[in-house]
Amino acid sequence: MRTKKWLKRMLAFGLMVGMFLTNVLGQVNTFSTVQAASAYENTNLLVNPAFEDAREFEAANGNSHAGNWFSWNGSAKSQEECHSGNTSAKLNQNDSSLEQDVPGLIEGMTYEFKVWAKLSTDSASGSHYIGVKNYGGAEIKQKVDSADWKEYAIEFTYSGN
Repeated sequence: MRTKKWLKRMLAFGLMVGMFLTNVLGQVNTFSTVQAASAYENTNLLVNPAFEDAREFEAANGNSHAGNWFSWNGSAKSQEECHSGNTSAKLNQNDSSLEQDVPGLIEGMTYEFKVWAKLSTDSASGSHYIGVKNYGGAEIKQKVDSADWKEYAIEFTYSGN
């Protein structure tokens, strides 16, 4: 008879220890939960992305090109052949370009540069590109190849350099 009582007590004790550990471990587990990072919003990081601001493009001078569009070799604002709004940018020579540095990029974050572009009738024979450079990797270029408005996109991951 003693053996049965002793066995029952051992089983009861084992169940009690099991319940206790389950509660304690359950509470410890609650303390170890983490919250996911907030989602990033799609935000246009370029200044004056549609060229509609009243200020003109600045001449590129080899310094930082943040805060506005900087023109190389004859890029200018134009009110001809606009995609939307009242203003567009026109590259007047084969070697002309626009440039803008974007401060505040996050290391390891993937970004997408998108632009609407088209070849005008007087530029159809030239080679025109959109591109991303100085992000920590090799320059990425994409040729503008349409006489109709077309959206071009380049994805890149900022390395911190």
